[in-house]
Amino acid sequence: MTVDDVSQYLCIGKNTVYELLHSNQLKGFRIGKSWRISKDALNLYIKRSSGLL
Repeated sequence: MTVDDVSQYLCIGKNTVYELLHSNQLKGFRIGKSWRISKDALNLYIKRSSGLL
């Protein structure tokens, strides 16, 4: 998923997604200048943030 996809899915701004990536709260990787986030990494972030994990 791209940063745009994640920001729409979580209903947060793109800058917030970048902050989560840079602080390693959300795991992602770069392809060129673009960030990519796997659905598994996003689900793990959601579980950790909500206290389910």
